[in-house]
Amino acid sequence: MKNLIFSLPLLVFLMACGSDDKVENPSLKINMLHTVDGAKLKMDAMLYANDLGEQFSVTKVNYYLSELELVKANGELVKIDSMWYISLNPQNMDATINLQSLPLGDYQQINFIFGLTDKWNDQSLVPVDQLQAMIWPENMGGGLHFMKLEGRFSLPEAEALNGYNTHMGNLKKGEMDLDHFFKVEVPAAGLSVGQGLTEVNLEMDLLKWYTHGNTHYSLTEFQAIMNKPEKQAILMENGQNIWSFSIKGE
Repeated sequence: MKNLIFSLPLLVFLMACGSDDKVENPSLKINMLHTVDGAKLKMDAMLYANDLGEQFSVTKVNYYLSELELVKANGELVKIDSMWYISLNPQNMDATINLQSLPLGDYQQINFIFGLTDKWNDQSLVPVDQLQAMIWPENMGGGLHFMKLEGRFSLPEAEALNGYNTHMGNLKKGEMDLDHFFKVEVPAAGLSVGQGLTEVNLEMDLLKWYTHGNTHYSLTEFQAIMNKPEKQAILMENGQNIWSFSIKGE
């Protein structure tokens, strides 16, 4: 079973596009790849290290994307108003987003929301098993987690293993009314949609969630952060720079 787990029926909206540039079922398959410092992710294995000397593993990767946009070479937008749930496990690391009946032509960029806007952050939109995995506490605003990135780590020269649990979601309690979804814009050089299937890769480097320029954050800082807006803000900033695009086979 593919790990593009859930998508509402796709609605493709065209802005300033003529009707003659659309043919029957030109489609785009986006392979969602996951790496750590450029190396293909292998889950549940203490294979990775950050620049602070912390050894770590990745045991859970669950997240949502929504409201995807394809930017044509002339700046026109193709909007796909939907949501996608990505959930990896060691037995199946495949995750894809499949888009159908797209306008033909050259594209320069892929945009999307990491997480869920208010329109999609609705527990009634997801199946029960997904809700159980991603429910966000009512006392923090309810809705859904935007991401669960979890694993184990050890500090330099230490044998004991600790857990990190990087969870993202809105924080709405008391006087706080904070949205923690954010827009991502990924250059997509060489993307051209023709008749039939076009296949591309969108890669997330998990280590970069904890890196910003020359600043490297310890995994000790990302334990129990759901109620910490300053940590959520760091992730929103870092999450702009964790993506790369490629054409499959190139």
